[in-house]
Amino acid sequence: MPEFNFGAEYDSSDFGAIDSGKYEVVIEKVETLTTKSSNKPMLKFTFKIRSDVDQNFKNRKLWYNIVKKDGDACYDFNKINKIIMTQDKFPTHFDTFDEVLQYLHNLNLRLEVVNEFSDYTGNEESRIKDYSFEKSLVPAQASDNVTVAKTDAVVLPVDADLPF
Repeated sequence: MPEFNFGAEYDSSDFGAIDSGKYEVVIEKVETLTTKSSNKPMLKFTFKIRSDVDQNFKNRKLWYNIVKKDGDACYDFNKINKIIMTQDKFPTHFDTFDEVLQYLHNLNLRLEVVNEFSDYTGNEESRIKDYSFEKSLVPAQASDNVTVAKTDAVVLPVDADLPF
């Protein structure tokens, strides 16, 4: 018969606010969902603070949503482009939106966390500052917790890039 142990201890601070500041993260997951309140399509990013970097709050998660606005045919690509452009090499063309989502998975980057009072919960909460995405300052190391960023991206030159 299987044995179940429910006595594991945890630190309740694992769920509290994360100090404001910049953090090295990896995109752990990107999901297409709908909002609960308005049933609008949204992208839900799950970021994980990297454990291979000397920083606080290692392995903590942060979430970032990009919601389609009424009448918009697509998501806010300015925000998505800001994330993609944090990489040294990145594709300049995707054939499908699924390719975009697949590319985003496991990217390493740097972002800024801010703390604000939430009228909804009545507590101070950590959130990712809009458009705060930057190139990672620390190369990824292969480990159990971090996947090395994609390096096989192909960037094709345009005529303006050619010297002739």
